[in-house]
Amino acid sequence: MAPRVTELVQALIVELSDIEEDYDKITASLVRLSIALKKLLTGPGVDLIENFINMTEKINTDKVGMMGLLSAISDTKVQEGLGVVLELTRNLSHLKKNT
Repeated sequence: MAPRVTELVQALIVELSDIEEDYDKITASLVRLSIALKKLLTGPGVDLIENFINMTEKINTDKVGMMGLLSAISDTKVQEGLGVVLELTRNLSHLKKNT
């Protein structure tokens, strides 16, 4: 029976080691998340979130055809919005991990 106990103790040690590694990964992730949240929730980040929420309440969801699209492009607000979307799209490549 002693060899079986030894095997169980060794298996327990391996499991505890895995748990410790998982704990370290979770802790590091929580630190990174808290730093990101602090950046987001201080300064202009809060204003950006509030403005986005307020904006979504006013969105018109009517269908727009080709002529409506061409007409909308002449609107300064639409042009500014497209500029923001293009800039966000341009910067999305920074999220891609180097492979």
